[in-house]
Amino acid sequence: MFNGILKKQDDSVYKDGVIILYGTKTGNAKVISKELKKQLKKLDINPVTMNMKKADTSILEKVSKAFFIVSTHGDGEPPASAKKFFKQLHSNKMSALNHLDFSVCGLGDSSYDEFCEASKTLNKQLLKLGANAIVKRAECDADFGKTAAKWIKKIKNQFESSAESVIEEENISFATNDENLYEGKLVTCEKLSKAENGNYTYHIELSDFNKPISFYPGDLIEIMPSNPLWLVEEIAQKLNAPEFNDELIHRKEICRLSPLTIKAYAWLTNNKEVDTLIIDKERLKNFVDRANFLDLITDYPLDCSAREIIDILPNLTGRQYSIANYPTKSDDSLHLMIKTVRFDYRERKHEGAASVYTNEFLKLGESIQFKYIKSKEYYLPQDISTPLILIGAGTGYAPLRGYLQQWYMQKPSSKAWVIWGEQKHKLSHKYNIELKTLQKKTKLLHVDCVSSRDKDTKTYVQDQIMSNPKQFMKFIKKGASIYVCGSKEMGADVENTIARMLESSNTTLDALKNKNRYITSVY
Repeated sequence: MFNGILKKQDDSVYKDGVIILYGTKTGNAKVISKELKKQLKKLDINPVTMNMKKADTSILEKVSKAFFIVSTHGDGEPPASAKKFFKQLHSNKMSALNHLDFSVCGLGDSSYDEFCEASKTLNKQLLKLGANAIVKRAECDADFGKTAAKWIKKIKNQFESSAESVIEEENISFATNDENLYEGKLVTCEKLSKAENGNYTYHIELSDFNKPISFYPGDLIEIMPSNPLWLVEEIAQKLNAPEFNDELIHRKEICRLSPLTIKAYAWLTNNKEVDTLIIDKERLKNFVDRANFLDLITDYPLDCSAREIIDILPNLTGRQYSIANYPTKSDDSLHLMIKTVRFDYRERKHEGAASVYTNEFLKLGESIQFKYIKSKEYYLPQDISTPLILIGAGTGYAPLRGYLQQWYMQKPSSKAWVIWGEQKHKLSHKYNIELKTLQKKTKLLHVDCVSSRDKDTKTYVQDQIMSNPKQFMKFIKKGASIYVCGSKEMGADVENTIARMLESSNTTLDALKNKNRYITSVY
């Protein structure tokens, strides 16, 4: 049995040691790393466990085995906390790692094209540096439990001195960190605006928490919703199995699909039409983007027991929302900006589990449970003299609202420029009124609200940047930090626009990113 024991001090990390490194945004990678450490300690192995943001790649030269757990965000990138480690690993100064045995566990969402891309990048670079992969890289979907458990089991088997010991995956569990679980009451639910499809965006306020909570703009909360009762009843009727209603309401993911769920369905049913769907990548993506579980069992009928079918469904996962305010001594409530998701697809009604739950189902005064996710990488600069450019579209304005409140409360000496895109901006909008009021209080704030549906010519946030090059470059020269929040498409358009604008300057977009002056949160 391998007996390398490490302590957290650098001078006691030796080449016969083991280290677990994780890169995370929401905390799931940390949860897996803790369980891996727990399982290895049962074998008298005490590995160092470390967040990549605190690690230097030189530590890999001092150990013989390293296990990595990393999530994927944006366009296949590692979380912000791991970017420095990734950059060091890809540096020309990086030493060979021929002595190192390793394995990588990736976390992601298979509904995205760049599923677990950061783990692929990490695995490829470690191999390039000469390291030896002793366990095949794992790819965990949003419901990561089963896949992560299998990965941990394979790692434990590498350390077993006898083949007689059988490690069951059932003995591996991922307990939720109760410290990050909260409960609060819905105290405000106010309509903000109406989209062209008829769906409303709401201003939500939670208060009366079961324990003190200290949060900042840039942080997230994850709401665990209940699935719509009408959808559950239609699925139960289709499967002729009403006895599974409670499980479908509270524990199974039915409002959205992942490619992995569809592949499991194809394997279970041996349905050739589903195989054809999977092969056609574009058609599969369109189906995943719009369909729910009812669509799958309706459009591709099967002859299996209800229990077999329900067992392929992943566990219900939470929905994440940016915190939209900066708490004060007089008001410690937590604000959210949530757009109701409701649309027709194949002439069937579809709803988002969390948005309908918070906006329409939950009553004032009722309690809601959520997980608090601290995201220091998305906080405002500590230097309050730093100018800010805040760019968002739709509900991407949520964290920007919090940033603005924090900026103003800190009595800044520098300017802030807000560019907020909506389909239509209305003067009666609560947040529009707030912006106008704040502009009257300080001359340091410049606001541009752009609309993509108000006029014949559509105007987007990137157009507003491009039309004000002098102002943009003035902010950049004074050291401005840029925060971008909204859809991936919007984020890509903004990034391309800014990259072009910087071409004739003495800086680049990559330089801004490396200095943490360009922060994005896209979905």
